[in-house]
Amino acid sequence: MNERQVFVTVCCVISGVSLAAALVMMSFGGPKWILIALLSVGFAAFIPIVFSEFRRDWRTISGYLALLGPIRFWAMVVGTVLFILVIAGGYTWLRTEIGWPEVYGFGCRGRGCWIENLIQSYKLLRGGSAPELILFALLWLIPATIVGCAIYAISKRRGRDPIEPMD
Repeated sequence: MNERQVFVTVCCVISGVSLAAALVMMSFGGPKWILIALLSVGFAAFIPIVFSEFRRDWRTISGYLALLGPIRFWAMVVGTVLFILVIAGGYTWLRTEIGWPEVYGFGCRGRGCWIENLIQSYKLLRGGSAPELILFALLWLIPATIVGCAIYAISKRRGRDPIEPMD
């Protein structure tokens, strides 16, 4: 193991142990200041890894900057961040505005909520109001994009490498 691998391993172990201890404290209770300290240490241990990865990948990023020019590059970066913030903010606002999912007869807490929301999203179409339809569209935006990109990639692959008939 070289020096960098040891550093990354130590940071990951520190982060994992402190986040696991914080999870145990959240489950069984404990002083809030210890929980906050454990979460802070857990997330702070990843900061050196993120900065070292960013420093290592700066050549790639600066290559895109030189290729696109500073205005286009930063317009793409800011536009992407704003797009994500608008989608997340819109989803959160619409969700609280119409009371999704509690008002519609189900509640979900935990990791599997996105899939559960997709399964139950047909209930949004029954109401038919604009916020319900927009929330339905936002819920299905990511799966539709993934399926659309997969179909496009498969169609491009078939068109590029046709099967020749055998004689």
